[in-house]
Amino acid sequence: MWINIPLSEVQRLSRFPCQLKEIGYTHGGLYQERTMYSLGKFEVCLRLYSQEKEAVDYLDGVKYVTKFPHVILKIPHVEHRYTIDAPRESFSLCYPPSVEMALRDICPFPPRPIWEFELDDIKSKLITELKELMQYSRNFSIADRMDLLAFQLIEELVFNAGTKKENQDYSEVKIRSIASYFQIHFREKINIDALAANHGMSRSTFTRHWRRFYDCPPGQYLLDLKLQYACRNLLEDAGLKVCDLSDRLSFQDPEYFCALFKKRFGMTPLEYRRVNNPAAQLTD
Repeated sequence: MWINIPLSEVQRLSRFPCQLKEIGYTHGGLYQERTMYSLGKFEVCLRLYSQEKEAVDYLDGVKYVTKFPHVILKIPHVEHRYTIDAPRESFSLCYPPSVEMALRDICPFPPRPIWEFELDDIKSKLITELKELMQYSRNFSIADRMDLLAFQLIEELVFNAGTKKENQDYSEVKIRSIASYFQIHFREKINIDALAANHGMSRSTFTRHWRRFYDCPPGQYLLDLKLQYACRNLLEDAGLKVCDLSDRLSFQDPEYFCALFKKRFGMTPLEYRRVNNPAAQLTD
């Protein structure tokens, strides 16, 4: 799956200097060796997940071997050679070449064009919000919000570059990684057993370690993310149908979704929208 949203022609309300040219998301894809040149854009690409342990890239002839997740800067006219042997998930922020120097003046990018990062709660939430806004990119003021969120994400990536916790519990690394995956993929159907196995844990081991860092069970954590998303969308999209929202969140039965929503908030989704946004059109 590959999604690319152009933003250069979208009118902005603010004068923020670092405006996105486009934003993209990819999931999957296998490629033999490729040689690419980033023409007409400066790209900050976040490679989030892969079944590969490491990525091998040649930038301007220099070899880099990097573990996931990591950031790669795709600089205009610099040769980039790589191979993808297993599906990857990536998220890219693209700017006009003229914005590259503005970003570098503001943010102290590390000397290496590729560096590893920790996919913590802050970065995961920023990625999730940007992905949600991609479907509304032509709506009033949305592009401005995306510009600011993208810049905030770059700040997090740059200011934390090269920093690692000393004596970090390896099980904590796995649990935080899975929690970050939840935050990005909560709208999808997630096989928790398979996800735990991919991180070298059985379901019981995963659950035991999860309880060390989170107060609620993983299933409840996912449900909370879904319901938070539902609340935001009910208020932001006045014409959104409850059945469509249920489907968007991978619930098979809208009535079951409504029952869970009412149990949490004491009202149905339509009642929630009527109470919190009286001007909204009620649609079932």
